[in-house]
Amino acid sequence: MSALPPFLAALELDPATDPDERALRRAYARRLKQIDVEAEPARFQALREALDQGLRWVAWRDQQRPVQAPAPEPLPELAPSPAPTLARPTQADTAPAPTARDAPRARPEPDAGTLPPPSAAPAPQPDPDALAAAVFARLQQRIGEGLADAETTRTLLLRFLGDPDLASIDARVAFELAVARLLGGAWRPGHEHLLDPAIEAFGWNSDHARLKHFGQLGAMLTAAIRERGTVQAFGPAQRIALDALLARIRSEAPPDPALLAEDVPQLQRLVERVPNWLRIVSPVAPSTSASSCGASGRPRRRRPRRAWRRASEPPPGAPAA
Repeated sequence: MSALPPFLAALELDPATDPDERALRRAYARRLKQIDVEAEPARFQALREALDQGLRWVAWRDQQRPVQAPAPEPLPELAPSPAPTLARPTQADTAPAPTARDAPRARPEPDAGTLPPPSAAPAPQPDPDALAAAVFARLQQRIGEGLADAETTRTLLLRFLGDPDLASIDARVAFELAVARLLGGAWRPGHEHLLDPAIEAFGWNSDHARLKHFGQLGAMLTAAIRERGTVQAFGPAQRIALDALLARIRSEAPPDPALLAEDVPQLQRLVERVPNWLRIVSPVAPSTSASSCGASGRPRRRRPRRAWRRASEPPPGAPAA
């Protein structure tokens, strides 16, 4: 006896019942009610993966089954034709004329009240793209209100992924693409907290093939994930210095002139080593270089400004020592 597939065990389904897509979604909805999404994100993620694997397994199973042609209907047996007989001559002129009694009686028309009601038209299926867009709009609104840290964002993202409107694979993929476009677009406060939870929730770190379907956007995210590993390999002192630099870049407050001269070469090294990761977690564009940083310590995308020639040289407008 073969072992029960893990995804069917997670959904509490028996393969002997030959479950289809509808049975998988019902089992997922039933198990989802037993999980606290915010308190048990790992169990929720495992349940989502079980549903995805189950849907792929059903599609593969249906493709493997041979298409059975309908059995031909047996031909009706033909009764033997009777032997021809000679018709006797009749006297048509002596036959009596037909009367009203011999005329066929017309059938009464059925009463309109006894007719069965017309069958109702099937309800239109909801558009998965529209469902995903509505869920993503609520997520984007919540991000605009402010995100404290990556852990809060992870809980928030998992809660939105548990929305019933994202139960279908098409709606989930559309929502995933919307999140990917948000990360790949212009930086906004809070994006730095969204990258890691998105990688974990969508499995981008373990399944890069998912991002290939997103074209150039997927290639950029794949490179950013690879560069993220480079950043995670930094030592404690490097991470502290990096966090301080990113905080100054994201801040709208005027920079400290003494730190500005040190930030430019450090920012240049980051642009060379981790450009894709840097554009997601900060307002630094991939084309940023040491010669494109203005007096604010952040890149100037339209009018590049020459960096300071020496670290000891104060920037213009700084008070004299």
